[in-house]
Amino acid sequence: MNVIQTFPFTGAALLFSGAAGLFMLATGTDVVHLEFFAEETRPVHKFDDLGLALVLLVGAFGLDRTVAAGRLRRERELETERLRVLKATMRTVHDIVNNFLNGLQLVRIEGEGVLPAETLDLLDVLSRDTATKLKALGDLESVPEREMASGIGIDFAQNAGNRTE
Repeated sequence: MNVIQTFPFTGAALLFSGAAGLFMLATGTDVVHLEFFAEETRPVHKFDDLGLALVLLVGAFGLDRTVAAGRLRRERELETERLRVLKATMRTVHDIVNNFLNGLQLVRIEGEGVLPAETLDLLDVLSRDTATKLKALGDLESVPEREMASGIGIDFAQNAGNRTE
């Protein structure tokens, strides 16, 4: 984000103060004329404009910081909600796929005498790999994204310590 987007009120106050200062220098007049002192006791240096510019800048900076803090809080809340929805979705997916894997184990047991040993071993490896990926996806504490063949996906392998497709 650039400075103007980060500090819009401070930028506007700075522009206003600069324009007022240039006007004051060009015309030799006060932009703001406060009557705190009687004309004869008024100090030679007139700090009305400078004081007003400073108050305006400090107030605008405070407003910018307050707005930025609110924006950051909303972004954190959104990320927390996004993670909560992901975890709920993953618990459901985990339940469905685990039911499928349990049924697949029944097929494996019944296929022990019929299917070749390599096929049964492959079935075991695929079942364990699927369960491991689902667990890694369900245990995420953030939602990192990555490009996949089918589009944007969740980079669950980042937490599992391995890269699998």
